[in-house]
Amino acid sequence: SLAGSDITLINELLFDHYLYSVVPSEMPASWHIEALKAQAVAARNFALVTMERHNAYGFDLCSIEHCQAYNGLEKENSSTTEAVNATKGKVITYNGALISTFYHSSSGGHTEDSENVWNAKTDYIRGVDDKFSLGSPYDNWTVELDKTEIKEKLAQSNINLGEIRDIRILESSRYGRVTKLEIRGSKDTRIFNKEEIRRIIGTRLL
Repeated sequence: SLAGSDITLINELLFDHYLYSVVPSEMPASWHIEALKAQAVAARNFALVTMERHNAYGFDLCSIEHCQAYNGLEKENSSTTEAVNATKGKVITYNGALISTFYHSSSGGHTEDSENVWNAKTDYIRGVDDKFSLGSPYDNWTVELDKTEIKEKLAQSNINLGEIRDIRILESSRYGRVTKLEIRGSKDTRIFNKEEIRRIIGTRLL
């Protein structure tokens, strides 16, 4: 069972039936059928690439953002089911291998090179203009954290720098995203890199 849990509930279902719920859980079912088809292919790829992520716990995929959002039978919709069926068996490959099809709610107008998010350079993940994201409710947002809240965020990852004294951006990508952040505390100073910033500091107040 999962750490800290007495029981693990596992839902066994056919792969396409899993996608029937994932697609409308990740994208509004009211969107254009071609967008839903693209999401279906992306979701299929992502699931296949990450299928063994939770083998140690006796199941393939979880139901949250860590894998992909899966909200069960009640989330299924005829339009997204149609999209999954219309793209049955279709996947995206690069040099003959399945690719990791990362996707997002909004890029803010420009996607990012893979090495500026993680560490490895991936030829098929290059930053490009994304004008279609502009005007989205998520294309521009702000989260404000005071020193105490930042200290609490760090503590959740077992990081104790003491009282927060200063925060500095040391490096940004050519597209303006922070890739190196220094946090100086009364006890210690630490530099956070790329995805580590998002993972520890977070993107929301909750």
